[in-house]
Amino acid sequence: MTACNEHHHPWRVLRDRFPHITIDLDHELPGDRAGVWIGNTIYIDRRLTQAARRSTIEHEVCHLDRGVLPEEPVLVAREEAIVDELAARKLITIEALVDALRWCQGVASAEFADEVWTDRHTLNVRLATLTHVERAQIAAELANCEWMD
Repeated sequence: MTACNEHHHPWRVLRDRFPHITIDLDHELPGDRAGVWIGNTIYIDRRLTQAARRSTIEHEVCHLDRGVLPEEPVLVAREEAIVDELAARKLITIEALVDALRWCQGVASAEFADEVWTDRHTLNVRLATLTHVERAQIAAELANCEWMD
């Protein structure tokens, strides 16, 4: 089992698996876009926090793994949801969720997202896509907390 303080490092994955891809952090992206993959460049909005950059890089790495986006809007939306979930699962382990739940005041808080080192969107996706088995595992882990006795 992975220790709670160990994190997945999307920058390293990108460097090791996709050395031909460059990162551009010099631009403000339009609208609410955090990042976009075009050709051999991933553009990351320069206004993002470190945790948001980490989340965005992992999202784009998942796109690289899966290939080019479809053109049909319904299929694009479906692909984005799949990539969001894949990225959230890589970035936020059950152990990290349990550890954060022990210390944070609320799962919707910025504090909670900081504790798992992601942006709020990625945290919300991870929480919304927990399986029944994962929910039971979290409940069991929290029930075993010494300070809760």
